[in-house]
Amino acid sequence: MRFLSKTPLLGIGALFAGAATAAAAQADTHLFWYIARAAGLGAYLVLFINVCLGLGVHTRIVDRVLARWQAVDLHQFTALLALGLLGVHLAALLADHFIGFTLPQLLVPFASPYRPVPTAFGVVALYLLVAITASFWMRQRIGQRAWRTLHYATFGAYVLALLHGLLAGTDASTGWGWALYWSTGWIVLMLTLWRFGLYQPEVERRPAAPHRAPANSAQ
Repeated sequence: MRFLSKTPLLGIGALFAGAATAAAAQADTHLFWYIARAAGLGAYLVLFINVCLGLGVHTRIVDRVLARWQAVDLHQFTALLALGLLGVHLAALLADHFIGFTLPQLLVPFASPYRPVPTAFGVVALYLLVAITASFWMRQRIGQRAWRTLHYATFGAYVLALLHGLLAGTDASTGWGWALYWSTGWIVLMLTLWRFGLYQPEVERRPAAPHRAPANSAQ
């Protein structure tokens, strides 16, 4: 009789235990998914700042706010920070079991079962960012010209990261995500055109000084 009286209690306890386990598993899945989204978005924003700093140094925009050496140091730091956030992004995707990514699927272009082309954009951007960041410490060995040529790949890494976020990221479907990606992309485009002399803001246009003849020209 005692066994029969305890059986419903055991059944109820097992039911609650199973529900708690399922809820914990679901929370873990959502947790890693949120971490992956936050780290991916954070890496994109840091890369955006990195590109703006690089363009700002050449266009002398940051000279009004930071010393040149501070801008260069911050440029290098943001590159490392973006790589760190990308590492968290990849680790969270591996831990998330909703899609069940494997390491080769995350590191080999077009191997992902989820939106393979947009995901490949992110993979290539990762490799470019690794090469660009490593070039900071190889500048003396590879030479100034090779380093500068390799540094131009930052534009490619940023464009690929932007396309990856727009086409593969779930936040791009929201209003704030769409506005964020397009506004940052527009800023980088304007700074790039300014950097290569294809765009000159009105604040930089100064009227030419009037020509004055030498004082002894009339003599």
